[in-house]
This record gives sequence, C-alpha cells and structure tokens, in this order.
Amino acid sequence: EWGGRDNPLFATLPDLIKINIHGNAHLTMLVRLLKTESEAQRCGVSGVLNRLGEVLMISILRQQIEIGTTVPGLLNGLADRRLSKAIVCMHEAPGKLWNNESLAGMAGLSSSRFTQLFNQRVGQTAQSYLRHWRMILASQDIEQGDRIQTIATRYGYGSSEALGRAFQRQFGTNPIAHRKTS
Repeated sequence: EWGGRDNPLFATLPDLIKINIHGNAHLTMLVRLLKTESEAQRCGVSGVLNRLGEVLMISILRQQIEIGTTVPGLLNGLADRRLSKAIVCMHEAPGKLWNNESLAGMAGLSSSRFTQLFNQRVGQTAQSYLRHWRMILASQDIEQGDRIQTIATRYGYGSSEALGRAFQRQFGTNPIAHRKTS
C-alpha cells in the first residue's frame, strides 16, 4: 500500500493518470509482461505480479516526476534535481537527525536558498516534511507489531513518549490505540 493517501508522493498525484504506453518501450514491455504473467497463471504468479506492479508504479512515478508539476508537493520537489538529493537522503535515512544546513549541503544550496526553494516546491518546510514522513513509517511499523521504543529509536525520537506525542499530533491517537485498530 506504500502508506496509502498519507504517502506524500501519492498525495500529490492526480486521481487519474493517463499514459500512452505505445510511445514508451519500457512501459510497453512491462505491461506486456504483466499481461502474459497474469494469463499464464503459473506457480508464483502472485509474487511476480506484485513485483512487476511495483516496477510499473515506480516507472510511472518517474515519468510523472520528469514531466514535473506546478502544484506544490513531493513530485514538484523531486523534479528539482537539487531538492531531489535532499529528499532522497531523508527517505533513505529517516532516523538521522537532519537539519536544514545538512540537507542544504546535500542539495548543494545555501541554507536560506534551500529553505526558500523547499517551501516553494514542496509546500512545507523540510522539517515538517521529514516529521510527516517519519510518522507514516512509524504508523506502518506499529501496524506490523514492532515495539514502540524500537520505532522511536529507528526514527530519531529520544523516547517512546516523544514518539507518542508526535504520533498524537499527526494522527489524533496514540500508538498503542493505533495498533489495536489496525
């Protein structure tokens, strides 16, 4: 599910994306492979379709990033090659204690220019974006049954209480109640 509509990438996508796959050999090949695999119904078909579906989705997302958008959001941030470096770093190491200076360095920008550009392109501060991303990941980990203290440590929170307060602000419930409803 990739975090559903809470995922900042999916939140910026339109409800419907039209793509002409005939002009794209990569997408044409993937769609044909999906169709062939689905029709054959061989052993392991479910796993193969899931993986191919993920590859197709990533390919479509890449295409959307390359096209760009004027709407603030993650796609708009990723379309900027400088901001993209900082965003990828946040996604690859969400528990790292990122600050604007370190993220600006990753983007090759001054701190003030980074802050301005991130707000303009993504529609929120880098720290706000990072907190939101951490909460999405924490929510998924809670649903999978991970220990709250382990999750807190994983995403850079000093204690399970600190994670709980952040979780409450983001989702309006505490992590334990969230686990029970999952």
